[in-house]
Amino acid sequence: MKEFSRPTRILLLETEYNQLTPVQSLLQSKENLKKFHAISVFHLSEAFREMDNAPPDLILMDLDPDSDPECVALTRLHQYAPKAPIIVLLPDDYHGRALTVLEKGADDYLLTSQIHSETLPAFFQRARHRFASHKAVRESEERFRLMVEHASDVILILDHAGVIKYAGPSTKQVLNHSSEMMTGQNILDFIHRDDRLIFLDSFEKTFTAGHSLSFVQFRFRQSEGRWIHMEGKGRVVPDGTGQPVCILNSHDVTHRVKLEEELRSLSLRDELTGLHNRRSFVACFEQQLKLANRTNKTGLSLLFIDLDGFKQINDTLGHKEGDHALVEASNLLKSTFRDADVIARLGGDEFVVFLTDYVEDTHVDTLKKRLSDGLEAWNGVANRRYRLAMSVGVIHYNPKERRTPEELLSHADELMYQQKRERKALQGVR
Repeated sequence: MKEFSRPTRILLLETEYNQLTPVQSLLQSKENLKKFHAISVFHLSEAFREMDNAPPDLILMDLDPDSDPECVALTRLHQYAPKAPIIVLLPDDYHGRALTVLEKGADDYLLTSQIHSETLPAFFQRARHRFASHKAVRESEERFRLMVEHASDVILILDHAGVIKYAGPSTKQVLNHSSEMMTGQNILDFIHRDDRLIFLDSFEKTFTAGHSLSFVQFRFRQSEGRWIHMEGKGRVVPDGTGQPVCILNSHDVTHRVKLEEELRSLSLRDELTGLHNRRSFVACFEQQLKLANRTNKTGLSLLFIDLDGFKQINDTLGHKEGDHALVEASNLLKSTFRDADVIARLGGDEFVVFLTDYVEDTHVDTLKKRLSDGLEAWNGVANRRYRLAMSVGVIHYNPKERRTPEELLSHADELMYQQKRERKALQGVR
């Protein structure tokens, strides 16, 4: 047993004179002086002052059940110092009152016949060790209670079937569910159906391996039906009966997920027009070509579009007006093509449209006519400072050709410039 670095400080409270004199004499013997430091007081007020000056390791008070049947002195002592360990000395013939003194606040009791040099010092030493251990446990439990009650994270205890055995106080704050309502329900009932397999896979692996659950992200349903993004990590531990349970600690990451989605969207969108940028378009185009190659799908069409006269708008009216022309051009493309079609700004005044479904040549001509009509309507508005015009190159993809996205873009670009040259030549003839 580990020894303490200083003598055990014992406060002797005598409510009946001379009852504790044998104890004091024994503790002040030569062999015990280094182990114990005994202080005697005769009234509760003296005991209170002594405890205020220097808290004792133990309090030993005598008690006569005849003169104090309600244990008033013990009750007042316990109320004044609820964390101080109290031992009550009882007459041998009052052994039956032991349960009463324990209920009134005593931590242990001692009978008069037990006061002898062979056993009393060891009793006090064991008592000090026991109370110190209990104090450490109580402090640990108190810290855990405060941590759980004030934690912003959601703490759930789940059995192997996923049934919630305990829901921490923050459940109401974060999930808008009361702890009582969630207890006894299966956690999968609250997780989005698209995330259940991912969660369940990690959960099962945790119980199988018997170690920590790696971070898993899932959507959790709040009381009003709104979904929030949660990130959780758990550990499998035995419960009070020895059965394994998972302590799942989760926190709300909705704000982070939304921010990541916004950043991802920004990285794939043209900042000026909101269309797909070159990076996003190529990635999507590659995916569609792989699908076409695998299924031998035909009829995919690519339109390469250039805004005619853009340099002149920039040079004569300024870059701000040039940006406005690009935005107007992108709006015309959005109104001409479907939401399912991929429209992108490759850079400068170059745009591209990928028709994701099968279309015939006549349908492509119809779309080009619709775009031309849109340009004409835009140019027909009075007081326009410039006219918008577009050159379009169209190619149809054949899976047998196995051409890369860059090759297809380059070919469509050539066709677009061919149309531009033909238009200029026609205008020159006129």
